[in-house]
Amino acid sequence: MTTRRVVSVLVALLLADVLLIVVTGSTSLWPGLSPAGTWGLAARLALLAALLFARLRVLVPRARRVAGGWVVLLLLALPALGQLHVAPARLSGDGYMYYVYVRSLVKDGDLDFTNEYTHYGQIGREDLRVPTVTGRRRSVFSVGSGIMWIPFFLGGEAVARAQAALGAPADLSGYGRTHVNAVALGTFAYGLAAVLLVHAVLRRHFRPGVALAAAILLWLATFLHWYMVQQPAMAPAISAFGTALFVWLWDRRRPGRSVAGFALLGLALGLAMCIRWQNAIFGLLPAFDLLRGAYRKERAPHLFAAAAALGLGTVVGAFPQMLAWHALYDIWIMTHAPHGTDFVRLDRPFLLETLFSSRHGLLSWTPVLWGAFLGFVPLVRWRPALGLPLLGPVL
Repeated sequence: MTTRRVVSVLVALLLADVLLIVVTGSTSLWPGLSPAGTWGLAARLALLAALLFARLRVLVPRARRVAGGWVVLLLLALPALGQLHVAPARLSGDGYMYYVYVRSLVKDGDLDFTNEYTHYGQIGREDLRVPTVTGRRRSVFSVGSGIMWIPFFLGGEAVARAQAALGAPADLSGYGRTHVNAVALGTFAYGLAAVLLVHAVLRRHFRPGVALAAAILLWLATFLHWYMVQQPAMAPAISAFGTALFVWLWDRRRPGRSVAGFALLGLALGLAMCIRWQNAIFGLLPAFDLLRGAYRKERAPHLFAAAAALGLGTVVGAFPQMLAWHALYDIWIMTHAPHGTDFVRLDRPFLLETLFSSRHGLLSWTPVLWGAFLGFVPLVRWRPALGLPLLGPVL
């Protein structure tokens, strides 16, 4: 017991030191013991991996050991965290446009992006130069990532204020390295949580080795890893978390789900929609269950109450996006994407280009998805209760 506690304390202290280095770029809790440069961080990560493996697999009785798949995923996260630390510029492209949400919400308490766009040299852009009807500058991006980053942004704020209190140089503007790094760390954490949630879903239906292999392929053979470590100021990794959380909840208690369970599922769906609006398509999953219940002539009052709870939960979960639209455009629900009415053309989906184009075609750039899609053939055949509802969002 004493050894396990000592190792647990060492893991906590070492992890805190690693996270501080990632957020600040160079500051360590114990600078005199080891430099906090790239090699210093690598040494810390190697030691942390050894201690973590010992704590989860060696120093515990066999019956209480953490499942091997979870341990593998956590150990793989450590070199990925090192990659996040040494990656180049955190903000680029759309990353600026997502980051302004969290900076404006926390630092200014509003959604007026004039000062943020000015700081990043974007205020002169043709689509941003003219204020909207509410006097604010437009944004064609969703608010969800900014909301999900708030705890990490506040963590970066706390670190920056501690540095300032200790007399070290610190940028408290919200544009500095500490805040941006903290947000990047948040994206990494959400992406890792998405992998763990998918692994948990797969463990319910498949052998441990299959579940682990599929989770690793999802992480490292798609663009998820890229958005976790190279472009952490963008939404896809956080969107992966939102949808993984929703699917995990949906799959967890499908038979006999209570009305409160449908409300919780709606909240998760609304949250995923705040992160990326197109995640609304995952609402087909509980809709499938409700329609199946109606077909089997289950108790109508329960079905009506479940559908109402699902809808109400979704509205509540998506309400932050509605507030953002109202603040920017004086509209609660937009009937088309803010990019313009011609941005989404369902009558011209460009299906072949979407799948096979040499410029970012889904299947030509991410060949592992061939296996994922073809796997639906045996899945629907052998596990129709799982495979059939998932076909809707896939299509």
